[in-house]
Amino acid sequence: MGSDPLSLVLTAYLAMAVVMVGLWVLQLRVRNASIADVGWCAGLIAVVLWYATQVTGDTERKMLVAALAVLYAGRLGFYILLNRVIGKTEDARYRRLREQWGSSERLKMFGYFQLQALAVAAFSLPFLVLIHNPRPSFALIELVGLLIWIVAVSGEAMADRQLAQFRSKSWNHDRVCCDGLWRYSRHPNYFFEWLHWWAYVIMGVSAPGWLLTWIGPIGMGWALLKVTGIPWTERQALASRERTIEPTNGRRTRSSHGFLGARSECRRACYRDPCSYQLAGQLVSLPDPETESAWHAMSHQSFGFPTRHRVRSTTGQ
Repeated sequence: MGSDPLSLVLTAYLAMAVVMVGLWVLQLRVRNASIADVGWCAGLIAVVLWYATQVTGDTERKMLVAALAVLYAGRLGFYILLNRVIGKTEDARYRRLREQWGSSERLKMFGYFQLQALAVAAFSLPFLVLIHNPRPSFALIELVGLLIWIVAVSGEAMADRQLAQFRSKSWNHDRVCCDGLWRYSRHPNYFFEWLHWWAYVIMGVSAPGWLLTWIGPIGMGWALLKVTGIPWTERQALASRERTIEPTNGRRTRSSHGFLGARSECRRACYRDPCSYQLAGQLVSLPDPETESAWHAMSHQSFGFPTRHRVRSTTGQ
């Protein structure tokens, strides 16, 4: 390695900390904290490209790893920029944080932006391991990892596009997206985001520092499941749907789990009356007696893995 890896990562973190200070100042003017997410993507690209110029290793592999970082983070950052920043109001998750933080909002938001700098340094480590891989030629395991990468990034892009198209229609406001991949999972974009990080684990098998590649799937999985991904998204969805929908037949149902994704029958009912299908803890309507059986099979799909549970009638019927 041309430079000490620890010094490379430390330098990357310090540089990103400075960048995030500038982005924090910018968000004070535009009142849109989603620029931190765009900064994370741009920062990851810059750091990985810088690693490629500083580390000695196989040139073709360095070019491949750099290309993977550019394509992955570039697509994600561009999507966030177009759908959450340019000409958009601030994401409801950040608005809710500002309300919760109250008078200390500026200081805590500054800390959040600095955490993004730390995240760039942490999630750049799998790329650094791959770039430093001393193997002279590509191995079969690297091709397997590359295939996983293609499937995951393509799936995430497809899910993001489908959700953006769904939200672009005014009549879908406050409705649950059941289109495309969203028919099978409450969060297909998060699932493919998490899956994408496993590609680097596979590609880095037997490389020096291979254990560092596990930071990707473990760290991203924890963040999506417990911190910034699914919890915020679900709370936002519930907050925007806090209303009871009276059914035509006088019956109401209440779901009892967090990440709901309707099975095929439920989806057909959802298409007849999309507002009839709500999230955890919501009162939902049965459009007609014939569709009641459809609501006996709901799936708990945070990352696309279903678990059956029953929907109870609040009237005891």
